[in-house]
Amino acid sequence: SENFIKISMAHMQNLEILVREFLAYRGFLSTVKSFENECKNDRLKSFRVDKIVDSIQSAINSSELQELRDIWRNLDHFFFTKLEQNFSEAVKKLESGIFKIYLVVASNNSRADKIAEFFTKMASEIHSQNEWREWFYFQYCKNPEEHPSFAVYFTKSYHDTLFLSLHNFLATIFQSMP
Repeated sequence: SENFIKISMAHMQNLEILVREFLAYRGFLSTVKSFENECKNDRLKSFRVDKIVDSIQSAINSSELQELRDIWRNLDHFFFTKLEQNFSEAVKKLESGIFKIYLVVASNNSRADKIAEFFTKMASEIHSQNEWREWFYFQYCKNPEEHPSFAVYFTKSYHDTLFLSLHNFLATIFQSMP
């Protein structure tokens, strides 16, 4: 997988075309079909930042916690863990912001079940993080959009800023890849 990461984004699409052509030339039609399905389900979206951010937003909007966690886990595994240590704080802030937006969107959509699921599945990961301490009250708060600890997370400007920051961060990482 280390060699896979070193392929530049510019060459990724051409490489996919070559692989398809080779498999078709060899008569591996079921393999071509399988390859195309895998490409459609590519969590890293061929390193296209806009598609990755869209898939994160889609998982948030549809309250798909597992999908959101899988996308983030893949980004972490393939990219964030390979960054210099001084980027770890930025990664943590982005991750925290994304999961907080997940909760806000679930709240806006009256999905108390998804909020409860979040805290059930994520409690072990976030319980020791100071920025999450007040958020354990979120699922019990009647009007979280009015609560001083949560109100800013309900604003459009927060959402826009977070996703723009995520987009720029990923673009910078992908551009600096070997």
